[in-house]
Amino acid sequence: MTKLRNDAPPPEDGDGRPAADPAKGRWSAQEMLLAAMVDEQRLSRWLFVQANSKGGKTAPPAPIKRPGAAPARKRMSLKDRLRLDPRMRLTAAKSRQMTPAELAPYADTLLDARGEVAIGHAMRELHTGREKAQEAVRLARLKRGRR
Repeated sequence: MTKLRNDAPPPEDGDGRPAADPAKGRWSAQEMLLAAMVDEQRLSRWLFVQANSKGGKTAPPAPIKRPGAAPARKRMSLKDRLRLDPRMRLTAAKSRQMTPAELAPYADTLLDARGEVAIGHAMRELHTGREKAQEAVRLARLKRGRR
């Protein structure tokens, strides 16, 4: 790998000139592995702090930028993930602990998929009792602007 890198022509800017900034040039396998190790160490430290602190949760550390790597993609919304992945459906244990406001995005997805939803169907899909399912569907409808 090192021979290939050494024999390759020097990296160029868009103008055809050699790149001035070595950080924007090619990385060897060792540099990529070192960056991966630093990323893992940062993530381990972040996980340790999150697990042992009583403060608010913070975003995980950003990985070291690598040359030629595409920028990070945006995360999909909960609504889009529910539509695409059936594994994202609620489990009974999870939905029991949720409030109707937290269940509203799931109810909104049901309304998108089926139009009007019978409360019995919402109860089965949301794994909740009648009152909680009715409130979640009501909140989802209010968010949409209809009753």
